[in-house]
Amino acid sequence: MIGDYFVRCQYEVNAPTGAYHGIGIVGYNVQQTSFTFTSYDSRGVITTLRAAADSGKWVWPAGPSNRVVWEQLSPSAYAFRIEALQPSGEWRVVDRGRYDKVRPR
Repeated sequence: MIGDYFVRCQYEVNAPTGAYHGIGIVGYNVQQTSFTFTSYDSRGVITTLRAAADSGKWVWPAGPSNRVVWEQLSPSAYAFRIEALQPSGEWRVVDRGRYDKVRPR
């Protein structure tokens, strides 16, 4: 936790296209009552998403046909999934993972 409104996340991904790692910052905007997630990864990709939390679930729109969904599993763990919008109008999971709170190294 950085102050009262920011959380730093480090992540490692082993995807079919190759492994990469990154860092992200989740911030809370008091005036807009929303969250912003900005990440930077070893592929050179920078991503910024905005969401509102609703009962332990965040839906982060990622363009017109993708979204990232976080769901709180416990006070120290979150599941996430990346979904793509299908021509049928249904969302299909294309990747999933988990964030766990750990002590800084």
